[in-house]
Amino acid sequence: MLLAGGIAPVPGQSALQQIIDGIARIDAAVLTIEEFCEFMRISRATYYRMIHAGAGPRLTLIFGAVRIRKDDALSWLDDQPQVEPEPVTADQPRPRHLRAPKPAKKKATPKKANVPRLFEPAPPGLRVK
Repeated sequence: MLLAGGIAPVPGQSALQQIIDGIARIDAAVLTIEEFCEFMRISRATYYRMIHAGAGPRLTLIFGAVRIRKDDALSWLDDQPQVEPEPVTADQPRPRHLRAPKPAKKKATPKKANVPRLFEPAPPGLRVK
């Protein structure tokens, strides 16, 4: 299985480090937005939301085309906080998406309403013709 940009996953290496290594291997000095999104494994919409929020690497305008300098992309990635997942212990509840589904509850049968009947059954002993 190849990661974005044709990068083969390296066992024991974090995904962020693999992305940084992949961007560093590019021969070009600048990246298009599509290339940056491919290596970051994000959609263009996510990238534009990042830019609108003031995050993301600095953009460069080259002859009217928006580009991202490779050095800016790498320095921006280095500045991002590293988050290590906390190990899950046996006494912690499992995340909801990993829990076994709860058994289905029995549907309560609705109670019959006290609605007058139009035709009452004949009392016992009465013959109806």
